[in-house]
Amino acid sequence: IFCDEKMYKLFHPEYKRKISRGWYTYAYVYSQLPHTNITYRLGKEFLYKALERNVLPYLEEKPPKKITVLDFNCGSGNDFEFFLKKGYNVVGCDGSFGMLLMAYRRYKRYIDAGRVVLYLGRSEELSVKDFSDYQFDFIFSTTGGFSYVNDSELVREHLVLSKRLADSGLIFTAHLTPYCGADTLYYLYRGNIKAAFFRWKKKVNIIVKNQPLTMYLRSYLKIHSLLKPFFHILTFVPLLIVMPPFQTGYRASRKNISLNNKLEYYFSKLWFSKFICDQIGVLCRPKKL
Repeated sequence: IFCDEKMYKLFHPEYKRKISRGWYTYAYVYSQLPHTNITYRLGKEFLYKALERNVLPYLEEKPPKKITVLDFNCGSGNDFEFFLKKGYNVVGCDGSFGMLLMAYRRYKRYIDAGRVVLYLGRSEELSVKDFSDYQFDFIFSTTGGFSYVNDSELVREHLVLSKRLADSGLIFTAHLTPYCGADTLYYLYRGNIKAAFFRWKKKVNIIVKNQPLTMYLRSYLKIHSLLKPFFHILTFVPLLIVMPPFQTGYRASRKNISLNNKLEYYFSKLWFSKFICDQIGVLCRPKKL
């Protein structure tokens, strides 16, 4: 559903009524994470450096202002700024109106300038008719949204998204893994044995904002086996290898930011990092079937 200014004005009173519960509550907190949580911000910096090394060179054939990026499961738009600074145009899509309202407030001047467009829609309801007015140069999704759908649905969504790619367009998605070494070691250090091996079950039931959900945690090998029949896989990018993810409660010290950066970069080049990272990113383009 295309979100325009009339829609935001219409839903604003409802947003006020619901702000005390669910994803509406988390929308503001989530939008502030780059400023309030140094571990979250470091994780994003690692991601952007990985994109600049492994992904963006593929997009250099076009002038930046002619490149349109789909940020799928965009949340409150925390990644928009990275793409806008590169000169790209952004289409954001998320299933939470509260998240989109926050993105609208943050990027209204870009929306008015035609550089950002927002859509409301759940990934499970994605169809080939969606985004029919667009041919995306780059489809990006790294917020963990694919961890809430089963294997067949994950493949279906990738295939549907691929229909909206321009010629030589690319998809980059990131997937939470079961064997995150930094996560396990951090919880063991804190003496929380149960949490240390919680992800290892691969399929876990959790409560997110009072909503019961099932998470599917997939290894590098699992993602490879699911996508290889339909996509040319250009590269895998390990994300967060030595630093625990911010969800663990770990707080990086400002004093060791430089060390964190150096260690992440060093370990990202090692072959086994794909097996112990927090998320495995995959860059691919569809096969001509």
